Amino acid sequence: MGRAVDRIDRAPLDWSNPRSLTGLLNLRKHRYGGDRSVSFANVTLSERISENPERFYLSGRQTWADLTGLFSEIRNGRHSLFKEGCRIDIFAYSIGAFLSQVALMANEQNLFSDSRLFMFCGGSIFRSMCGISRSIMDRAAFNRLQDYYVNHFGCEPLERWRRDNAFNAFFRMILPDREQSEREGFFTRIRNRIAGVSLAKDSVIPYHGVRDALGGATAESVITLQDFPFDYTHENPFPLQTKDQNSLNAAFGNLFSRAAAFFACPPYRVVEQ
Repeated sequence: MGRAVDRIDRAPLDWSNPRSLTGLLNLRKHRYGGDRSVSFANVTLSERISENPERFYLSGRQTWADLTGLFSEIRNGRHSLFKEGCRIDIFAYSIGAFLSQVALMANEQNLFSDSRLFMFCGGSIFRSMCGISRSIMDRAAFNRLQDYYVNHFGCEPLERWRRDNAFNAFFRMILPDREQSEREGFFTRIRNRIAGVSLAKDSVIPYHGVRDALGGATAESVITLQDFPFDYTHENPFPLQTKDQNSLNAAFGNLFSRAAAFFACPPYRVVEQ
């Protein structure tokens, strides 16, 4: 089996070729009445999600398996760049933070028991995310995705999905009131291993969704809510065209300095409940 790190990019090359996507783009625009959220950047993902929303979970499981495989290689001394048994921390952005929350909660083979997680523009409960963006997915695809996971996923026959720790962790992260005490209790117990920054104008993964996922008290203690003094979006939090380059550079430096300091601090103390 190839190393997990070698399997990051599986997408066919024609998915990034605008010329090969023209037909699909025009078809989708016609199908959804010229929806302005349809774009070359999101048309492939949008079409695949629309025809089969299960792909979101299945692709997430594949990435989770890759992450678990990589952690196992490192932990067992089979990775050339790391010493056996070293601690592995995670800096996660956007949907990567959601995946990391699931990974810590599932804790496959106890590989994530001492990992720290720093989340940037991420950490929301699934229901509060809004992925309608010309850079992410179009409105029809997002509505299909939300409908399936909020109203149908997990309600199928038991044999439909393998209901292991990863499934249970994902299922717990969909709705704020689903197994709320278990989910919030978990994040409270590991709050010394979590930190992050949410942006006030982030409409894709809003701060209120992070509160819903972690619980209000935990979110307030570990997540910093910021509002940069320049125009930004979730998809482009540090736009290079910003005229105020000093503010841009300061915000960028502050974010990663904060993350580095969090990862460098002494080993966490287990919080007793």
